[in-house]
Amino acid sequence: MNERYRVELTTGAQKDLKSHRHAVSAVVEALTSLERNPEGGHLLMGDMQGIRSLDFSVKGSGAFRIAHDLNENARVCLVIAIGPRERFYERLRRRMKG
Repeated sequence: MNERYRVELTTGAQKDLKSHRHAVSAVVEALTSLERNPEGGHLLMGDMQGIRSLDFSVKGSGAFRIAHDLNENARVCLVIAIGPRERFYERLRRRMKG
């Protein structure tokens, strides 16, 4: 993929970012990588099929994830959730149902 994608955050993802202020620089770096490589991370399966999860590290906090969906026609990478690895998928499922 040569063309950049536009990265957009859902309201929930914006709240996630605010609640993890200590991790903002690492999150911004990961979000920027999605502009160039929106297929980064791995595809989820089961009830979250089609959603991608990008893993990255936050110094002093450990493993974090970004869950995102791609709209290839609009060239948009929609970020659904951002947070630490612990119980991430439980939070993502709740968010997707709500």
